[in-house]
Amino acid sequence: MDKTQFASDPQRNITVTASAGSGKTYLLITRLLRLLLSDTPPETILAITFTRKAAAEMQHRITDRLAELLALTPGALNRALQTIGTPPSPSMQLKAKTLYERLLRCEQPLRITTFHAFCQEILRRFPLEADVPPGFEILDSSGLLEKRALDALFSEATQQPDGSTAQGLEILMSHCGGIRNTETSLKQFLQHRSDWWAFTDKQAQPLAHAQEVLLSQLGISIDEKASPDSTFLTPYRLTQCELFSTLLSKHKTKANTLHATLLKQAVNDDSASSPMLIAHIRSVFLTTAGEPRKRKESAAQKKSMGAEEHLFLEIHHTICEALLERQDQLNRHQLYRGSGAWYQVGTRLLHHYQTMKEEQRLLDFADLEWRAYQLLNHHNNAHWIQYKLDQRINHLLVDEFQDTNPTQWRLLLPLLQELASGENSRHRSVFLVGDSKQSIYRFRRADPRLFDTAQQWLGEHLNAATSPLDISWRSAPAIIDFVNHTFDNTPLGKRLTAFQTHDTHQKQLWGKVELLPLINVNNDDQIPPSPTFRNPLQQPRLAGGDTWQQHYDEGNLIARRIETMMNDGTAIKKGDDLHPIKRNDVIILLRSRTHLSAYEMALREHNIAYTSNTKSTILDTLEAQDMIALLNTLISPHNNLALAQVLRSPLFNCSDESLTLLASITTPQQTSPSWFSSLNELQNTLEDGSPLKRAHQLIHQWQTYAGELPVHDLLDRIYHEGDLQPRYHAAFPSHLHARVESNLTRFIELALEVDSGRYPSLPHFINRLKRLKEHAPDSIDEPASSSNDGAVRIMTIHASKGLEAPVVFIADAARTTNSKRAHQAIVNWPSEAPCPSHFFLCGAKNSIDRDTMALLTADDQEEAREDANLLYVALTRARQHLIISGCTPRKGKEKGWYGAIAHQLMEKEAIINNLGFAMSNGTPLSIEISAREKTTDAYIPVAHSTDASITPYSTKNSDTISPSNLTNTGSQDKHDHTEASAHEEDEHSIRGEVIHRILELITHTNPPTRPLVIQVIKEAYGQHMTPGMLNSWLDEAATLIESASLQWLFDPSQYLSAHNEMTINFTEGNNKISGIIDRLVINHDSVIIIDYKTHRNVNHHNAASITESYRGQLDMYQSGIQAIWPSKTIKKRLLFTHSGHCQTL
Repeated sequence: MDKTQFASDPQRNITVTASAGSGKTYLLITRLLRLLLSDTPPETILAITFTRKAAAEMQHRITDRLAELLALTPGALNRALQTIGTPPSPSMQLKAKTLYERLLRCEQPLRITTFHAFCQEILRRFPLEADVPPGFEILDSSGLLEKRALDALFSEATQQPDGSTAQGLEILMSHCGGIRNTETSLKQFLQHRSDWWAFTDKQAQPLAHAQEVLLSQLGISIDEKASPDSTFLTPYRLTQCELFSTLLSKHKTKANTLHATLLKQAVNDDSASSPMLIAHIRSVFLTTAGEPRKRKESAAQKKSMGAEEHLFLEIHHTICEALLERQDQLNRHQLYRGSGAWYQVGTRLLHHYQTMKEEQRLLDFADLEWRAYQLLNHHNNAHWIQYKLDQRINHLLVDEFQDTNPTQWRLLLPLLQELASGENSRHRSVFLVGDSKQSIYRFRRADPRLFDTAQQWLGEHLNAATSPLDISWRSAPAIIDFVNHTFDNTPLGKRLTAFQTHDTHQKQLWGKVELLPLINVNNDDQIPPSPTFRNPLQQPRLAGGDTWQQHYDEGNLIARRIETMMNDGTAIKKGDDLHPIKRNDVIILLRSRTHLSAYEMALREHNIAYTSNTKSTILDTLEAQDMIALLNTLISPHNNLALAQVLRSPLFNCSDESLTLLASITTPQQTSPSWFSSLNELQNTLEDGSPLKRAHQLIHQWQTYAGELPVHDLLDRIYHEGDLQPRYHAAFPSHLHARVESNLTRFIELALEVDSGRYPSLPHFINRLKRLKEHAPDSIDEPASSSNDGAVRIMTIHASKGLEAPVVFIADAARTTNSKRAHQAIVNWPSEAPCPSHFFLCGAKNSIDRDTMALLTADDQEEAREDANLLYVALTRARQHLIISGCTPRKGKEKGWYGAIAHQLMEKEAIINNLGFAMSNGTPLSIEISAREKTTDAYIPVAHSTDASITPYSTKNSDTISPSNLTNTGSQDKHDHTEASAHEEDEHSIRGEVIHRILELITHTNPPTRPLVIQVIKEAYGQHMTPGMLNSWLDEAATLIESASLQWLFDPSQYLSAHNEMTINFTEGNNKISGIIDRLVINHDSVIIIDYKTHRNVNHHNAASITESYRGQLDMYQSGIQAIWPSKTIKKRLLFTHSGHCQTL
């Protein structure tokens, strides 16, 4: 029996420690499948995971497995049943075949849910017992409500300045050193409210209980007679100080004389206060940093003091220890005073927050967990409730158990106890899956120690067996070898919880690991401080500060590496699929999003499409800002800036010339220029169909709606009447279409979510959006794109959990982290304890006592463990290719993960002069890459059509006609290259492609320089041409641009607009037409279609006959363009690039 069959056996209670990629989800689904095959009613199975996405995936995968069983032949079905450890009897075969239908028809389906959804289900079943309002709603984002609660707290303190809240707030502000740190500490209290509830559970006076526990833990007395100063300043201590002064005087040095005089004056000054006296004593014995001064034996000192030198050193040591003890006691008193105020003010803030939720019948996720925990543990009817739930749960499965927090574990424990004490007649089972090495959510209170506690409890009470999984189904041997080399019996590995040597099932899969050279600090990149302010219109602000350039250079290194992999034909293999590396095979992982903009810019400049998890909200996107500007225009039409943004947006696509025209119009009645008034003045002179005319009509129409319709209905009209989404599709490159569509859809959803869509006021809606962006940005996050076709993914390591990719970059790997504990909540909840043992507010770094320092040291070890876990998760996302990069830190010698990995690899391969490292296994597979599939090293903007009528057309499952296929190509053969060889045909083909590409580049609005054009063409076609060919083709294209007779085609001043390589899709009859027009020139009354032809042997005599052969192609183009511009005359022309002759059809 293999591990899968053993662990999936429904007769056993099992805990599985599953390493990354080892098939834990497959195992969990197999366990569910075997439960269903053993006639277990689906409604008695409860599977819990941590995210809705994971729950949906599990539901999808169990359904797919059942559907696969239904479709198998009898022989294949027998083998499938044997594989999972189920005997393939005829009755079992019939059961497997009918299980899919039975599950679909089941009235009470299989429950695969999240922790929060499970808690919600319990509370909805027992609302009266749980003391929650029936029909409560879930608060997904609490930021705005937390801000309102904080405002209510400050308002209470202002209205009652002598009250306990105001006094506590004053103490807390003094302790934290300002309002900002005070707010941080109070937000920490709210964030740890579940811990506070557990810490003070069952206490009639929670505040007094917390203060009493803290006082006991600190070991101090609040009696003034026992204060640290009075304890230190005893008569004996003063006598010691006086004797020490005398001994100092015997060994006359400059420092000793000064200290002896200071100490003698302080001891003999009866008017000196205790703090002043202690300050003088402290300056003699301790340095300004609070460390004991270095005083030791010396020959000169012994000569001066004689036998009393030993007494001198003993007094110095004794008083130093006493001073340090006094300081430690002062720190404890300060911590007690600050934490006491924090308890007091924090509980008032929590009261306001909870009251506001109750008034709106809201529960947040912390409420769900805590109320369910109390219901199952401490309610008067807890045993009855446990019994009722127990009747519905016979089999419990929990995924990702290492992410469980203490409240969730204590919530599950009563259910497990019921399972353990249930009657023997019912078949019951428990199945837990986790991996402490992948616990990376400590900031969400996750505690991997709970997994060990759960394993121990299940072993003692349910005789549960443990099954480890350390063989990967995901990664190539090179990746797994690298993981072993990094963590197996190494300093990094010792941080992990019980790392076992990994192996892989993918023995034949090629893989490679690279350590790229670090990006060193370039002092030449430092921008000296400017004596004047930066002009924001000319000089952009560097978002990442001083290190931005360094990370931008690292991004360039990564971008070039991606291009190399895509161009060299290296293949990616998964199952039977073999394909060259594409952009969507690549993930770039970051520890944080601090320098994300630098990496994004590098990818953009290399023309590499990407999607990223930015810190921005949907309101930061261009499309949402356009919509807000439009709504502002409807409210305040004389807001010129908002109107200008709307007119230039893809919604109206007005040109700069149109905006200049509006700005130039003034009337005597205007005290200040109003573009909206200018637009009204111009309306009668504007041509029908022009962007300004269309803008005037629609804005006036929507202004009427704005006073009558709710915001959502108004936006719905705008989207429909403005043809919004097709116009934005046309304005953005194809790889951004999904993101733009998601953002526009999300924006209209916000109109229903803000106050549940009850308030139709536009100003209220816009103001609410601003407040959400400021105080609750997580509620308006930019939605994840539903498509990743052709795009590199950039994300944080936390966001990558559960994902994998053929190629993984770990960027910024040399970054080091520093713990910031000041004004943070310190919570210590032992995994075996029912509540936290410590709960207090940490003070500043220089005011931490010894016991607190011990707690922080233990906490540092936990952070170091999670840091190693984060690296483990990052490394194991890769299937075949893992590449690690970083930047040399500007301060210190530590190089983070990169340095630790490099140190380990020193034993395997030499890393000399920062030249990098690579290890691989097997032979890489390769696929020939055509020139058109290769990437270019330079970023050349491509002109995208901005006319809304030209939109992508789906050609899936349909017969599509390409106009170019209607061409009589025999004419070209006859006139251009009769009986050409295959080599000559290839040259003719490349020549045509290159000249088309050159003309596209040099006719762009901002054309690149000739060297850049040469670079781009060489990257794409260099292996198919000689330098002489390229120069002659460049000259041929340049001659056309400079030709006086063709300025109507290339001079922007002679036409309204022009488009290169414009895609056109339309339907004619039952046929779908799809083609690309080389150049389209739009004039006031006409549209000219230009098709480039690169025939060499064309002159005035044969041009007409050659042109005639292309009539079918251009007639088809004419039909599509005429439908877009029905009022304009459509002209068709062929431009023969070699002769410069332009022929009209």
